[in-house]
Amino acid sequence: MRLTGCVAILLVTCMLSGCGRPKASESPVEVVRAFVDAVRRSEWDDGALKEAYGYLAERSRTDLVARAERASGLAGRAFEPWEMIVQGRVRLRFRPKASGYKERVGGDTAVVAVRGDTPTERADVRLVREHGAWRIVLTR
Repeated sequence: MRLTGCVAILLVTCMLSGCGRPKASESPVEVVRAFVDAVRRSEWDDGALKEAYGYLAERSRTDLVARAERASGLAGRAFEPWEMIVQGRVRLRFRPKASGYKERVGGDTAVVAVRGDTPTERADVRLVREHGAWRIVLTR
């Protein structure tokens, strides 16, 4: 029983240490796929928005921190920055095709074109390389 508990704690720690943090080895497409998946899962997974927040560029995270502080002051309760990720603004309005991710990289910036089944189902996601890892830039 004691060993089982230790193994469970170790597994949870290992899983949490990698959540929502892009690795230097991840390509822009892999980061966008992970972000899209986290936002999709946030409908039923309370921790998924926090994971998605970890994929954002520093500037985007700073903007969300400021927004959370303003909302906290107005609402009289504390909001976390990832609670400011508005699903309707960052969530794709279509289901991406498995082969529908194409990246264009230029130095420390990239754009991932995400495509769905029809020609009108498309979105371009901007990324920047920060500290060796690709991160998503949310537009204001």
